[in-house]
Amino acid sequence: MTRNDPEKPKNVENYCSYPSRRVQKPVPEENTEADSRPSITYLFWHAKHFEHFHYLYKLARDCENRVEKLKQSKDLANRMPEDVVIKIGLVGNFTKDSVKLISKRSGQSRVSEDQHIWKAHPLVCFLSGAPQQSSLSKKNVKNVLRNEKACHRILIQSNYCCDKTDEADDFIISVSQDKDQIEEIITSCIEEPLQHMLQKWSEDLKLDHLRGSASDVIAEIEAIRKKLVSNNSINTEVDPSLPNSSTKTVLPGNVKDYLFGRSDVNSFGLWSNSSFKVFVKRATNVKELTDELITLNKDFFQKYQLDIEMKNWAEMQTMIKGDDVQSKDKATGINIKRGSEIPTMMQGNSIHSKDGVAGTLGGFVTKTNNDQKIYALTCNHLFPKENERAYTHDFEEIGASVFTTRDRGCDFAAIEIKESYSDSCDVAFRRDDKKKTNANVYSDSLENVNIVHKIGATTDVTNGIIVSPEFYFKVTDESTRENVFLVKGTAKKFSERGDSGSLVFCRPNRIKQNYVDVVGMVYANDLTLYDDDDADNDDPADQKKMKSKLPEGSWEEGTYNNEVKAKNEPSSSECDYPYKDNNTASGISQDTNGVSFCCRIHTALKLFEENQGDDFELKFKNDLSSSWPVSSSSSESED
Repeated sequence: MTRNDPEKPKNVENYCSYPSRRVQKPVPEENTEADSRPSITYLFWHAKHFEHFHYLYKLARDCENRVEKLKQSKDLANRMPEDVVIKIGLVGNFTKDSVKLISKRSGQSRVSEDQHIWKAHPLVCFLSGAPQQSSLSKKNVKNVLRNEKACHRILIQSNYCCDKTDEADDFIISVSQDKDQIEEIITSCIEEPLQHMLQKWSEDLKLDHLRGSASDVIAEIEAIRKKLVSNNSINTEVDPSLPNSSTKTVLPGNVKDYLFGRSDVNSFGLWSNSSFKVFVKRATNVKELTDELITLNKDFFQKYQLDIEMKNWAEMQTMIKGDDVQSKDKATGINIKRGSEIPTMMQGNSIHSKDGVAGTLGGFVTKTNNDQKIYALTCNHLFPKENERAYTHDFEEIGASVFTTRDRGCDFAAIEIKESYSDSCDVAFRRDDKKKTNANVYSDSLENVNIVHKIGATTDVTNGIIVSPEFYFKVTDESTRENVFLVKGTAKKFSERGDSGSLVFCRPNRIKQNYVDVVGMVYANDLTLYDDDDADNDDPADQKKMKSKLPEGSWEEGTYNNEVKAKNEPSSSECDYPYKDNNTASGISQDTNGVSFCCRIHTALKLFEENQGDDFELKFKNDLSSSWPVSSSSSESED
């Protein structure tokens, strides 16, 4: 904190400083030294103008609720405020244009009494022009920066002033007038308190008396930490319009083929990027299977801890009968200006089949060479056949299914919007804060993708952590499902009934948050683990008991996997099972509760394109104005 900062109340010391009760104005430093020290001017920016920081701040604030609940803390005064402003000190030869190197939005010279000032206050010095034209020498500037209290001291030099022979300075970060580098440095500075805070939370929750119940929250904290600039290789130069390469699976092919070939293996996959889980039948010889796998691929199992569990999965698809669905205004969650009309259909609305079964319209794609050809994306189990009519929540027809598939692990359908209805569709993609943005299809491995979001007709926006970036399971002895990943919600379940078809997306690891990567589609939720203890139990009463636990609508065609027989007794949160402590190596009863199944969207779209012909290519809307050809700073477009 600089010496001109007002004294802060103790109850907000961890996160923010408060302005005085009067409106603050920029206060220049008094010249107290003989060498006439230059004055410092303070400007304030709303946190949303530093998009990377703002996104992570909101994630951390949401996570804080769960941290404090686990710690049983009742200290509400020290909680993170809903929003903050960023205070930056400026010194040297700066102009209005040069200040825009910090942010394209102009900083404010004052802050109101109800605003919270973030704890990190970088000090930025501009050194430009020929030495004889500048009132500041480089030596003088560096002395000023060293003597000031600031989280980071940043020296921005013009090309004229840059000197390659200049000695390195451990206290000062020197940078040329490169906007991307400046934004990254300042973002790293203001994210530093988040880094310390997240680290402290993680350490607190790893204490012995909390560790057992805190695994999900610890995973959430680590996922947020990985996205911090200081922990991430931020790429400010890669054009997001460039197509991704084909998916590279992490699981070796010989391991996958071997496990699919065993009749006693139910499912398997990567788990939390640190282990590899195999779910087997109770008759399995675990030691023999372990030895076989390690012999098969020793290198893979040196990196991923092998965890074999005698369990099975049931997937319950997230469609719902049409009475209990969101209204379109509630589903969108968007503030509509007076006198404007909301589009009839948009990302996150409910979509209905002729039978009244409802899911979610995940989003729209168009043909790359014809924006008037619009296709709504949703799930196969809502529209299992082609030429089925699709309807809005009030049963107005919008089009018909032209493609639907369950191949290659997908659960996907495309609805061609009829021409007379196309003007009623908002084809823009919206991110987790409901602002319009550009969208890219992400086809790489999900191993390094941690935090994801979706907008569903029932649960609206939810955040989640990918707990398994690659998951494989048998639908029947002859049929397998691949291209699947598992997501677990943070504050609540990632999906509920009626959310089938929601597109799953993630923010980019870039300072500019001007697009999203679409990674998949939700098609099932409430995954339940089943013990194989009662594998020979054919009691019809038990079958009826298990069926009664499934969600309404989950017994439509394809809803329930054939490999999970009704004779298996469910071991969900409503049914205790005798081996839940002894039979699991990593707390499976906790870390699989409320998990959602998702299929990869790039695979589904590729199948759609192949089905329609050689000249058929699709894209999400990606032409919002930006410095990038296919990206958009949505915070600028809807401020």
